[in-house]
Amino acid sequence: MTIAAALLGVALGGFACDDNRAPPPVLGTLPAFELTDHRDQPFGSEQLRGHAWVANFVFTRCPTVCPVFTQRMAQLRDSFAEHDASVQLVSFSVDPDYDTPQVLAAYAKAQDAEAPNWTFSPAHGNRSGRLCTTG
Repeated sequence: MTIAAALLGVALGGFACDDNRAPPPVLGTLPAFELTDHRDQPFGSEQLRGHAWVANFVFTRCPTVCPVFTQRMAQLRDSFAEHDASVQLVSFSVDPDYDTPQVLAAYAKAQDAEAPNWTFSPAHGNRSGRLCTTG
């Protein structure tokens, strides 16, 4: 899975497409990963393949920055919808022992973060740390 510079442009509102432009440079590659989402369905790199996506890292017991991060992602969701941009949003939990799929589903609902293109996923073991630091 490659990380392209254009993703940042999409996330910041650069929705215009120009077919004559060169593709964005590849900034890195993420290893394949398999998790479970807040719908208790398999979720990982295979489900994201071929999609532009934006990720953040949160945990549901966080009283400070996590609700703000989730609110910002909701703003992205709304902005993408306004521009008919097909972008997937992913919120990885860094507290997977507590943030089960059921807890994440309740959090998504409470934060008005439910959307077909937004997935919450507990990253079990050291997967969230590896996703954060090395891909």
